[in-house]
Amino acid sequence: MNFIKGTLSLFLMTTSLLSLGQTINYEQRAMEHFFDSIFYSEYPKASDIQFSGLTSERVSQFGFLNPCFGEGRIPEIYTKLETAARNKQLVKPSRVDLSEFDEIIFKKRRAKSRLKLELAQAVAVDGYYYVELDITVRVHSLDAYYLKINEVGDLVDWCKTAIIY
Repeated sequence: MNFIKGTLSLFLMTTSLLSLGQTINYEQRAMEHFFDSIFYSEYPKASDIQFSGLTSERVSQFGFLNPCFGEGRIPEIYTKLETAARNKQLVKPSRVDLSEFDEIIFKKRRAKSRLKLELAQAVAVDGYYYVELDITVRVHSLDAYYLKINEVGDLVDWCKTAIIY
């Protein structure tokens, strides 16, 4: 009986500690997923990248998104994402911890040949967080990555689209 009480109290303490405002930085999680599973296969010769370490002051521009989350011509998710992005109150840029990314060097200034990274603020829709991560490859050309992350911070899906402007 004491074992059951002890196990139950440990479970309740753990559950209450986890729910005490342990917030997840979805932009940080997007960076981790991007560098863990996407960056090195997409940019195998890159050794450094321009990034300030802060999220952008803008939210994602989901209008550029090619249909990759959902099925059909224009899935309902795009309308929801665009509306949520437009309605989101912008917050001050948040810092991303770059110390765990050992294999890439982050620079504040851009050299001609260096890639540039911009990380937009996450947008929440239907229990998922969508984060746009842009890599400027050349002048007037960028690769836009959209990462879909669940509430616990796991990568659910991602897609890439190229934008020429």
